[in-house]
Amino acid sequence: MRNRKGFFFIVCTLILLIYIISNLSLWSKSIQLQEERYSEEFRISNMKYVVSQLSDEMILNFSKVSAKYALYSINGHSINNPIKKGPESEWKYKYINLSMHGLIVNGLADSGYFENDAALAYESEKNYSYSFAGMFSRINESFSKMGLEITDYRIEDFYFNQSAVDTVNVSFSLYFKVEDSLGKMASLEKEMDISFNFSIQGLDDPSIAREMQKIDPNSEQVNKGIFFNFDEYSADLDSNDLKISNSGLGKGGGWFYGPIYQASESFDEDPFIAMNYIIAGTAQEINANPEHSFFGAYYVIEPSDHYLDAVSNLGIEKPIFVSDLASAHNCPDGECLFFVSEFNVGSAELKDPSKNQQAIAYDIEKFRDFVLCGYYFQNPEGPSYFDKLLDDSYVKNYQDNEYGIATFLVWDGIEKGAAVRDKSRLDLEFFDSDSIDGKIIRGMSGCKNQMMCSEEGVYLGRFKLSENSISEYLGGGLSSPFVCGNWADCSD
Repeated sequence: MRNRKGFFFIVCTLILLIYIISNLSLWSKSIQLQEERYSEEFRISNMKYVVSQLSDEMILNFSKVSAKYALYSINGHSINNPIKKGPESEWKYKYINLSMHGLIVNGLADSGYFENDAALAYESEKNYSYSFAGMFSRINESFSKMGLEITDYRIEDFYFNQSAVDTVNVSFSLYFKVEDSLGKMASLEKEMDISFNFSIQGLDDPSIAREMQKIDPNSEQVNKGIFFNFDEYSADLDSNDLKISNSGLGKGGGWFYGPIYQASESFDEDPFIAMNYIIAGTAQEINANPEHSFFGAYYVIEPSDHYLDAVSNLGIEKPIFVSDLASAHNCPDGECLFFVSEFNVGSAELKDPSKNQQAIAYDIEKFRDFVLCGYYFQNPEGPSYFDKLLDDSYVKNYQDNEYGIATFLVWDGIEKGAAVRDKSRLDLEFFDSDSIDGKIIRGMSGCKNQMMCSEEGVYLGRFKLSENSISEYLGGGLSSPFVCGNWADCSD
C-alpha cells in the first residue's frame, strides 16, 4: 500500500513538473516575442521620429539654398562658357533646365550643356553642402549610428523657368525611402512636391561681362549687378518724372547742371572748383562775393520785372537763370539745378523778356539716379535673364516681349576703348553689331557743363544715347520710364 502511495506521489510530481516546465517555456517564448515586438516597435518609432526631423520645411529651405547656389554657379560659369540654346524643335532653355537639375541633384552640370564643352562641377565640399546627393550623404552618416539608412531617393518632374522679369521658379517632386539597416524589417517612405520662386537681383549680368571681354579681351571682367527698383521707377511713370520745375529768364551760355552755392556764404574750396557750382542769390549778393567770377553759372533771385537790371549789373555771359523764388526748382534740399537757356553761347545781347525768351529748369535727379545706380528696366526689345545665359545675347538680338530687360552702361573704365566712345550707352545699342552712335546728354555722367561737354583734346567720358533712345526713353515713348522736353540734346 505504501508503494502505491509513493508511486502516485512521483507521478503527480512529474505531471506538476511537466506543467511548470511547459508554462515556463510558453512564458519565455512570450517574453521573447514581446521583446522582439518591442524592439521592432522601438525601431519603427525611432525611425518615425528621425524621419519627422526631415520636415517639409527643412527640405524646402534646403531646396531654396541649393537652387540659389546652383544659379549663382551657372551665372558665373556662363560668362566664359555660355549655355547652349536648345534645338529649334525643343525648348530654347532646355540646357539651362538640365544644368540646374544636374547641380541640384548631383552637383554636376554636364559638359554637353555648354558651348565650350566645359562641365560645371562642384568641389567636394560644395557638393556636400549644396546638392541633394551631398545632403542625403550627410544624413546617412548620422542615420548609421541609429541603424537607419536612406536607401533610395529620386527627384522627378524637374522644371526651372522664369516666372517674372526679375524672378525665377523651381519645381520638382521628391521621393526618398528610409530603411532599418540592421534587420531590414522596417521602412518608411516620404514624398513631397516642391515649388518656389526666388529673385535674380544681385547676380552679375553674364552677357554684359561676356560682351565687354569681346570688345577688349585684356580688360578686367565687368561685374555689373542686376538690380530693379520698380517701387520708385515703374514702367508707367508719367511726364511728371522729368517735369519742368520752373521757367525763368536767362542769357548767354546755353545750359548748366550742378550744385547750388549760396552767394551770401564764403566759398572755402579751391576757386577753380567753383566752375562746377552754381552761385545763387540776388544780383547784389552775387556781385559782393569775391569769388563769383569763378562760378560756372548764376541763379539770380530777382523779381522778373527787374531782370534787365539784374543781368546788366552782373555783366557776365555765363548761363543765367533768373527767378523770383529762391526755391523754384525741385532738386533735393536745394542742392542741385539743371537749366537750359535758349540763347546762343557768347552773345552779350540782352534779350527782351516780353518775347518769352527764357531759361527752363528741369528736375533730372531721378533720371541721373536711375542711370548712375545702374538699374534695369523692362524692355520687350531686350533679352530676358535666361537669354543672358546664352551666347551672343545681344548680337543675335534676342527679344522677349514678356521678360526682356535693358539697362544703361555707366562705370569706371567703360571709356577706355576708343572704339566704344561714340556708342549709345543703352546696352541694347552699345552691343549692337551695327554700332549705333549716341548724342551726349546734357547734365549726365561726365558732362556737367558746356565747357566739359565741348572740351577738345581731353576725353572725360560722356553719357550718350541714340536719337531713337532719346525719343523713346526721354521723349515720352510708350515704354519710356522718363519723360523730358528738349534738354537732352547737347549740341549748343
